[in-house]
Amino acid sequence: MTLDQYYGLIVAFLSIWFGLLTAKIASEKGGSFVLWFIAGALLAIIALPLAIFLRPEQIGPASFKKCPKCAEQIQRAALVCKHCRYEFTAQDDLKIT
Repeated sequence: MTLDQYYGLIVAFLSIWFGLLTAKIASEKGGSFVLWFIAGALLAIIALPLAIFLRPEQIGPASFKKCPKCAEQIQRAALVCKHCRYEFTAQDDLKIT
C-alpha cells in the first residue's frame, strides 16, 4: 500500500467514527440516526457540536409536546401527562406551543 492509500483509510475510518458518534448522540435526543450519521460523516466539524449542544426538542421536535398545565416535555403520543396527570384532548394537539 502506498502512503496515499493509508491516508485514505485513516480519513474513511475517522469519517465513519465521527458519523457514528454524532448519530448516537443525536438519536438519544430523538433525532434520526441515519440523517445524523450522514451529517456527522460528511460535516463532523459542524454536526458533532450541534448534536452535543442542541436540546432534544430542537433535534426531534415531533417526538415531544409540552404539557399546558405543568410545562413539562412528554412524549407526543401521551394521552395523560406523567407529571401532573393532565388529560390531553384532540384540541391540545392542534395548539402550537
